[in-house]
Amino acid sequence: MSQDKLKVSKGKSGLYRSGVTTRRSLKQLLAPSSLLVMLVAFCISIPLIIILFHLFWGESPNWEHIQKYLLKRYIFNTLYLIAGILPLSFILGVSCAWFVAIYEFPGRKFFEWALVLPLATPTYVAALSYSGIFGSKFQSMWGAILLFSFVLYPYVYLLTRTALLRQSGNMFEVARSLGLNGRQSFFRVGLPLTRPAIAGGLSLVLMETLNDYGAFDYFGINTFTTGIFKAWLQYDDGDADAMRLSACLLTFVIIVVITERLQRGKAKYSNKASSQKSIRRKLSTFKAFATSAFLFLVLFITFILPVGNLFRDGWYARELFRDKEFYLFSLNSILLAIITACLIAIIGLFICWVNRLHKHTFLFLLKRVCNVGYAIPGAVIAIGVMVPFIWTDRHIMIPFLDKLGFDQRQVLHGTFLTLIFAYIVRFLSAGISSIDSGYQKIGSNISEASKSLGYSDLKTLLKVELPLLKTSMITAIILGFVDLMKELPLTMILRPTNFDTLATKTFEKISNEQLSESSIYAIVIIFTCMIPIIILNKVIRREK
Repeated sequence: MSQDKLKVSKGKSGLYRSGVTTRRSLKQLLAPSSLLVMLVAFCISIPLIIILFHLFWGESPNWEHIQKYLLKRYIFNTLYLIAGILPLSFILGVSCAWFVAIYEFPGRKFFEWALVLPLATPTYVAALSYSGIFGSKFQSMWGAILLFSFVLYPYVYLLTRTALLRQSGNMFEVARSLGLNGRQSFFRVGLPLTRPAIAGGLSLVLMETLNDYGAFDYFGINTFTTGIFKAWLQYDDGDADAMRLSACLLTFVIIVVITERLQRGKAKYSNKASSQKSIRRKLSTFKAFATSAFLFLVLFITFILPVGNLFRDGWYARELFRDKEFYLFSLNSILLAIITACLIAIIGLFICWVNRLHKHTFLFLLKRVCNVGYAIPGAVIAIGVMVPFIWTDRHIMIPFLDKLGFDQRQVLHGTFLTLIFAYIVRFLSAGISSIDSGYQKIGSNISEASKSLGYSDLKTLLKVELPLLKTSMITAIILGFVDLMKELPLTMILRPTNFDTLATKTFEKISNEQLSESSIYAIVIIFTCMIPIIILNKVIRREK
């Protein structure tokens, strides 16, 4: 009898704990901060939902023509480019990372940060420069493969180098003690350990390739992104055709992202079991100088050569520096990038802080939703953002203003609000990833100690966590700034009337074959992006 009572009491206590947990979970979700995160996630997901809706239910008057004559070419060209760009980016990125992380040789510290510089070059600028060097023969599929690999391999290099530096030094020491030479250590130890990092870098290369419009349009290569622009600009009722093409591309991107996540599984490339750093292996004199020569050749081909050619062509248009419009376009780009990058960092901080505060699975999923924008091409996001803003103008804002006596034909669409919102949807991942990484480094003990001393959650964020997250905030702002300075397709579709940035003006000059003037704009973009990249590298090195 007593045992039965004990079972009943245990059952009641279990139900009580379950009820308490459910109420606590519900309270966390109904907190104002959680509701605000839900609102942000909802706003960010609207463009993607609209795009996917048009894949199955949207009407597209020219879709039969596109499907019959163009779609197969878009798919073939896109897959052909990916099949060439990914292996070459892998070879360049992984080999450079292995040499810099594992060996000691002349100029290693210089190459450590200099090999990142090609990221400062937009692909459409590189297309202009390499075409000027090698002529029209470079404007081909293989030329595009080489160009994108030269510009995008730093994604693979950065993540692979970081993964190698985070590994325990014991692993490579054991490999050496077992008699493995450098090549054997690379294939048997280094490559398996860095597989998740390499996959992450290649996925970024893939997303940037799918996002590009300017370089492929300049080379005359038909891809999904150029097809979206052509449908939007050339066809009657082209919005619907662009939406359908965007939906096809978005579906492909989702499949790639899910496949990459499943392939990586729970693998991690950092080894937290040991803080021992690997001692770099000293090379013989010949091998050391051969390594330096190889890395210099990579840097020369991917950055020094195209930038040097831009300087040569730009010299003939140096009078442009006296033009007031030139400084206006520069100011437009820099101010827009700074404002949006700061918003991205602040929103990213808020989302990560709320997730850390409540630790709820649903909030974690919402953070993943907010993080997905970087995987979606800019042209797709632009089309997805444009449709709800136009609908809001036509059915809500304009009728409302008409009743108040205002004759306004355009309220939200075609304004900076639309453009900045689309930028946030596209690049919020830079803010979330950087802040999330910072929170993982500082741990939870400091925040808990602050709260035990009577600090509120908000005061703990402002007084304790934010100073410790300074480097992460700087990283988020710089990464956002660099991406925003280079962004072309999204800006071209959503920019306000008579508003130009350095990116749009560069592409306009390239399209009009004004190569000398376009070189000036391109140089300003490269150096405006290059300076923050160098600063970021120094900040990260100082923190280490």
